[in-house]
Amino acid sequence: MILNNQLHDQAVSLIRKRENPEKVKIFLIERGLNEDDAYAMLNDIITSVDKENMKTAKRNIFLGCLICAVGAFITITAHIVFPSLLILAGIAQFIIGLTQLPKGHNLD
Repeated sequence: MILNNQLHDQAVSLIRKRENPEKVKIFLIERGLNEDDAYAMLNDIITSVDKENMKTAKRNIFLGCLICAVGAFITITAHIVFPSLLILAGIAQFIIGLTQLPKGHNLD
């Protein structure tokens, strides 16, 4: 069981580093898992990593929109330029969030 947990942790690390899933599956098979178990473990790992990435992406998108809105509100009401930097920071945070979205997913 400990060996299986270590193998699982290594596979999670590889997927987080964006290693090709087929290579990770081969890695698991080479370490003693049969093909069906390797495939099942890999699918579970990909699903959980995608959920983590989606949560992070959504948070960054929300923060980007919030920062941008605060900057726009301050700029409009105070008529000063400095808060417009908040708008740029918000846009940057939003873009970071978009780049973190797992491929083939939407913002459900």
